Amino acid sequence: MSSPYPLNSFLSGISLAFSVHGLLILNGSVFGVSGWLHRLSTGDSEAFVATCALVASGALVGFIDSSPPSPMPSVNLATVVLSGVLVGFGTKLANGCTSGHMVCGLSRLSLRSLVATLTFMSTAAVTSNILHPSFSPVAPMQWEVTGFAWKIFTLAGFVFCISNVACVDAKSEGMTNYGKMIRFLRLPLPGQIDQWDPSLAFLALGAMPILIGLYHFQVGVLVEGSGLKAKQAPILGGDWRIPNNKTINMSLVLGSALFGVGWAILGGCPAPQLANLGHALASGSSRMASRITLWGAAAILGGRIATAF
Repeated sequence: MSSPYPLNSFLSGISLAFSVHGLLILNGSVFGVSGWLHRLSTGDSEAFVATCALVASGALVGFIDSSPPSPMPSVNLATVVLSGVLVGFGTKLANGCTSGHMVCGLSRLSLRSLVATLTFMSTAAVTSNILHPSFSPVAPMQWEVTGFAWKIFTLAGFVFCISNVACVDAKSEGMTNYGKMIRFLRLPLPGQIDQWDPSLAFLALGAMPILIGLYHFQVGVLVEGSGLKAKQAPILGGDWRIPNNKTINMSLVLGSALFGVGWAILGGCPAPQLANLGHALASGSSRMASRITLWGAAAILGGRIATAF
């Protein structure tokens, strides 16, 4: 049985909030992992470093956690490719995924990101219930912080690196666990309430209030007006790169809808997939590493197709 650890999830959300905010005030950019993945194919150096950091931090988790990463759903390679293409195409069209729209966008109270989040959560819920119609009941919630989580939170306290902290957040609360993610996406509908895993909800409860407060009470002082004219540059210099697109159009809705479908097929979105890749490489899970690599290549291809579209 799957055992939710809500305190792990809640503390992970708090850690994730400070990690995401740290990236923003350090170099002025949001934590948009699908954007990094798409820019990787263009030779963007920042995207390359960020992507490698997520993979490396997943490997770090693999060295700390002696067990292999959670298994990917038993599907054929064509399904893995389909999931990647849909995620890549959708995130490029909608200009964001769970990290860019749900985490960063909602913390800015962006209506555009709210529409995107509601759309991909809806299609993900429908898809997960169609493709994954039944699970065994979830075990009772365990109101304790696991030993592995304490190791991770201690490490995060010493290593203030956005990619490392984001990765360990995902591992300790279960976002890198495909089964737990699918259980969450299926929602607590009548007849399957006992199969729902609320881990992601507790993570959001820990992260979003802090992110909203930090953005509006600190970044609002640093960044002026809708044109994002900087009063003060990011700590590491450069310009603020905070999305200010308020347009709600068919590209946003269609892209978000397709992303939700691709996400639900496997239960993996860009950031956890990159973390799982590192974990798989560190633990010697070559089959899983090759499947995630194939998924990533398909996502990049999907993004390139969307660009032409």
